[in-house]
Amino acid sequence: MMRDSRTRPCVQCGGLTAPPDTDDYEEIRVAALREIAADLEGCHEDAWRLWRTLIETEVPFTNAINFSTALGVKEGTLQSRFARAGLPPLKKYLLSVALMRLAAGLEDSRRTLLAVVADLGWPSYPQSLARITHTTMGTNVADFRARETGRSMLLRLRRLHVIPYLAVWRDFRPLAELAPAMRRVQVAGSVAP
Repeated sequence: MMRDSRTRPCVQCGGLTAPPDTDDYEEIRVAALREIAADLEGCHEDAWRLWRTLIETEVPFTNAINFSTALGVKEGTLQSRFARAGLPPLKKYLLSVALMRLAAGLEDSRRTLLAVVADLGWPSYPQSLARITHTTMGTNVADFRARETGRSMLLRLRRLHVIPYLAVWRDFRPLAELAPAMRRVQVAGSVAP
């Protein structure tokens, strides 16, 4: 059976999907926000703000420093909170969202890999992209493009980083200020509890 080269396999039903729209990321962004919101129903507002910031940004965050700055929290504090809560490292979340965006952008066979990578703000293409797809997905860039879609990567993000940690996410306060008793105050060159 012949098919349009822009037609992609549907991960959920095993059939074929229609050619992608020109703004593939907008469609997957809306789906990601909707599905993750449903998964995390009842979570604290600051946890939801973290997810909204992660997904809604025009250019994906490439490192924890930029992401933490956008949230108004110190990078070390945010990474430490992820670790103490038992969540995967923050960089795994940043990478998963970036790969979701990459896959969504690559769904349009008319777009070059270089154009999609430029949209993502990955400056050291192709080395970094090859390394990322190999270490994260165990595949090369060409196979990643052929196999993955924005939808498949959203499902992967939820399967690896949301659903197994639902109880943690519902109680997680990644942006909350420390209680006064928890703050450390600098007093004359020493640290007082």
